[in-house]
Amino acid sequence: MPVNLITNSSTSASNYYCTWQTQNFGRHGAEEETDPAAFIGGTGAEKARDFLDEKHLTEHEGLLSQYDPIRRDLYFVLDDGWDVSYGVHPTTQRERFGSLEVAADRFPSCTGSPAERLKGLSNLVMQAGWRGLGLWVSAQAVGESGSHQLSADESDAYWSERLRWSRYAGVAYWKVDWGTHQDDIAWRRRLDELRALIYPELVIEHCLPIAPGNNVVLENDRQISSGRFGEWWDIPQRSSDMLRGTQVFRTYDVLPQFSQISTMDRIASLLQESPQSPAILNCEDEAYIGAAMGWNIGVMRSSLNKELPIYDFDPQRLSHKTTEIQRAVRWQYLAPPFPIQDAKTYVSGEAVISRHYFGSAETWMGDYIHKEILQTCPSYVSRGLPLKHIAYDGERPLLAASRHPNGAVAVAALGYLTTNGRYETPLCTVRLPEVAVQAPVGIFGFFKGVEIDYTTAVEGRRVFAQDLASSQAEDITARVKTRGNRLYIDGETLRKIGTTAQSDESEPGLMLCLQ
Repeated sequence: MPVNLITNSSTSASNYYCTWQTQNFGRHGAEEETDPAAFIGGTGAEKARDFLDEKHLTEHEGLLSQYDPIRRDLYFVLDDGWDVSYGVHPTTQRERFGSLEVAADRFPSCTGSPAERLKGLSNLVMQAGWRGLGLWVSAQAVGESGSHQLSADESDAYWSERLRWSRYAGVAYWKVDWGTHQDDIAWRRRLDELRALIYPELVIEHCLPIAPGNNVVLENDRQISSGRFGEWWDIPQRSSDMLRGTQVFRTYDVLPQFSQISTMDRIASLLQESPQSPAILNCEDEAYIGAAMGWNIGVMRSSLNKELPIYDFDPQRLSHKTTEIQRAVRWQYLAPPFPIQDAKTYVSGEAVISRHYFGSAETWMGDYIHKEILQTCPSYVSRGLPLKHIAYDGERPLLAASRHPNGAVAVAALGYLTTNGRYETPLCTVRLPEVAVQAPVGIFGFFKGVEIDYTTAVEGRRVFAQDLASSQAEDITARVKTRGNRLYIDGETLRKIGTTAQSDESEPGLMLCLQ
């Protein structure tokens, strides 16, 4: 009789797919560009913004066609551009952003009042099988600027109206990003208060818009700073102040060459600065960090993204690793995201350091081109799960882990740009302590081996493992070693089982259970 360890089939996680990266790198004609400048800075953003419309959502292999069979678990977030006309960009028309009115020229089938147009857009998304519609929201009202802002009463009326529109339309998620009030914590708090009064079911995600590299200070084209988030001017404190009263806080944009390291360092700092925060972090596209640590995921990668001869936007080949998203989402059926305050934080005293010299076609961050950039983070960050025993040879491993409030345990070994300049996962053996025998264990990435110390003896129990992208477990009792309370599974077994159900290049992801 086949065994399926994933008995739950629904999620409480506020995970989403966001259109932004595909707007840029999946847009028609992207592969035919001859100048990397078409993807860098304001020019790249303009081209990405103008790609977002109904045709590119609904056409064959359009944006809405992605992530079957897990799209029912993901909100579909329309990013920057959906509520302005073609050709409108913040470089010259910043005050036109923040309307939350569906652009008629982009989405012609959505007609009627502003609320009815939003309802039409929501229906497009729901009919395609997604969990619901999410919207990128500029942190400003139309017409606001540094020199002109609405009064408190005017602002309340403006945003109350748009909350009512969203409630009518069934909009499920607001991703509140840049704008006149992007750094205004009081403004963001008031938005949350209005949400609680008018549309409490809506999820509002906040952020602090920052540069993609942590603490990069350049002098004479050389970085003179540490590359540590916690040492970056007042940004750690401002971020912590913002997330203390927030539902969801996004760790914000990172560069693909440093994505794991930059994100992990931000997470470590935020957890240490605000251990009692009720917020859940959104770690963007770092799916295995989200799965292993109990965070929301904002998916950016897409199989629709094109191979670009002139621009290396995807050095980790994430466009070919979409099965990882399925695994992370399915693990969270069992261990959904949980607030910062619900688990003690453990942070390694050892650091992982990564460097990269950016050529002219390797980053959208123009300031970093032709410079060597450095990023640093702790070797591990864990929630509710001390990692005292980590054995490795050579490069220092990068680990994320957690013990969920429900007892589930997860660990991820993460890749990064090592000293040889290649993206790879340094192999290690890690021991997971005090795991209940009935608890599922999620293991993500490449390991030399994993030891699990259970709270009671495991000898004589059957051991099952299942690729989280599959619906059938394997009995691997004969392929593990047990002694007393300890179970050991080697890295090759983890790799084989953790990649059973994929046709792409995704890194392994599986769950382990005892019976």
